[in-house]
Amino acid sequence: EYNRYYSPEAKVEIVEIKNNDFIKISGICCFTCGAHDYFEDFIYLLKERGIEAKIRKVEEGKGKNLVKIELAKIRRV
Repeated sequence: EYNRYYSPEAKVEIVEIKNNDFIKISGICCFTCGAHDYFEDFIYLLKERGIEAKIRKVEEGKGKNLVKIELAKIRRV
């Protein structure tokens, strides 16, 4: 769903979900537009679906980012 709204400026691929605590997302972002805003938008999209999360770490790479997201709690919606 995120990619449907934000592509081609930002594309997200979920790389790993580990112990229901972390999601690693890898994506290409439009750096001139504020890449961190795209990560926060992803967090907001999760929140709308009942998943509380926060960004733990961002590793910026050449044309790609790897973002670790901590899942705080999941509620049924």
